[in-house]
Amino acid sequence: MEDKLKDLKSILRDSLTDEQNIHFTEKHKHKVLKSIKSNSLQTNFSRSFNKRIHLILSAAITFVLLVGTYHIAGINDIFSENEAKQINREHETNNVTSSPEKDIQQNEVIVPPSQEENYKDMTKDEVYKKLLSSGKFDTVKGEYDIQTVIHDGTKMSSNVKYSMGLSPLKGGYSVEAYNQGDSVANTITYYKEDTLWTLDSVSKTYSERRYRNSVPPIAQSSLFPREITLNYLKSLDNWEIEIQNEKILTHNTIVIKGNLNEYAAEKHSAETFRFWIDKDSGVLLKYETYNGKGEVVDYLYPKELQINVPIDTKMFIPNLEGYKKFDRESAQERQKQNDKQQTELNLHKPIFSNEKGYFYVHGITLGDSMDKVIERLGEKYSLDEEDGSGADVILDYNGLARFYFKDKKLDWILLMKVDKKYFNNVFGDYEGSKFTSDDSDRYFYSMETNQILKATTNVPNQDLYLYLSYPGPEIQENPDFLKMKQSLE
Repeated sequence: MEDKLKDLKSILRDSLTDEQNIHFTEKHKHKVLKSIKSNSLQTNFSRSFNKRIHLILSAAITFVLLVGTYHIAGINDIFSENEAKQINREHETNNVTSSPEKDIQQNEVIVPPSQEENYKDMTKDEVYKKLLSSGKFDTVKGEYDIQTVIHDGTKMSSNVKYSMGLSPLKGGYSVEAYNQGDSVANTITYYKEDTLWTLDSVSKTYSERRYRNSVPPIAQSSLFPREITLNYLKSLDNWEIEIQNEKILTHNTIVIKGNLNEYAAEKHSAETFRFWIDKDSGVLLKYETYNGKGEVVDYLYPKELQINVPIDTKMFIPNLEGYKKFDRESAQERQKQNDKQQTELNLHKPIFSNEKGYFYVHGITLGDSMDKVIERLGEKYSLDEEDGSGADVILDYNGLARFYFKDKKLDWILLMKVDKKYFNNVFGDYEGSKFTSDDSDRYFYSMETNQILKATTNVPNQDLYLYLSYPGPEIQENPDFLKMKQSLE
């Protein structure tokens, strides 16, 4: 076997090295070139095919990745769109919270949660606190008729329509209609945040001022009855719960009744009262006062009350078309020039009188109407407002006398720059109840009507100021006043 392999190796070597054994003709050349060309074509085709395969695979993979990414992004977009729609819906529902000014300009609608009636029994203390509470509701609409009888028996009645929101936006609107002669006059009030507009339909003028009181100036007699609550209910022994649950309109109310204290009885010409209070919100829905014969004297009768209903904020934007802004300074200046000498003469030396316990200044006393004041002192006045006074409107006569009105009744009088020598003579000649306090202030007092006239010089420039009002806490705690009152009793 080894010998055969050796022979094969020798043969091959000889064949490759021996030129005589090599015959490479033209024919062989063509075969070789043809073979090389064939191999080259196969190689190029293979490479081209492989490139195409790679290209197709790359495109396919890229396509799959793109589709997957788009699909994922599409789902996220859907989620984002749905989330955005939800946020927009929430924003549209609560948009008032973000920017009250913007809400009012866009006339958006406040939609608060609905009211739920309260049927639980209430105690006296709970009733009292409920009436004095401020956060009674988010929105409210309503209408009522109200009547007040002043000391001389004059009946003052009006109709009040209102709409107001407390949360998330403070704003309101009301129209109070009352008879003036043969026609009906309107006082229109707009309220937004800390600005108050008051329109007078008779003079076609309006005033605009800042309003910082925590109690909104809309339908206070019903929605925020602070004054009547303090006067009538402060002493829990003077009243009782009559009915725990009674339906008025669509609201469940608690009914209370009681006796007026001496001060309130004299001021309102009544002896007893009855309140209907919405148990859920604390709104004084209805009330009546009665004289000794059981006849109704003052009343508030509801026509409509809707609590926590949608409110369109466009109602809070004042419509001033046809109204002219009242220029207080110009009006005062003009009035000072008109018959100044005669007005100063009268108001520097005011005429005092006491009739049946009522103090009169130029024939005017507490509880009188605005028309009566104008009738007595003339039309040379300006309309004014004063934060903290508690007055709805003030008549100012040339800076010498100011008449403060609340609920259309004269609540108190201020006379400024009164002739000191003249008043000294008046005080000395007065034969009724009077006293002087330690700070040299002087007082006239009426036991019959509880009216008090205070004279003081503890003011700028030490001018003599006279105040005609009812005794406030500072007077009722005055030791000299208590001594004088005890002596009278």
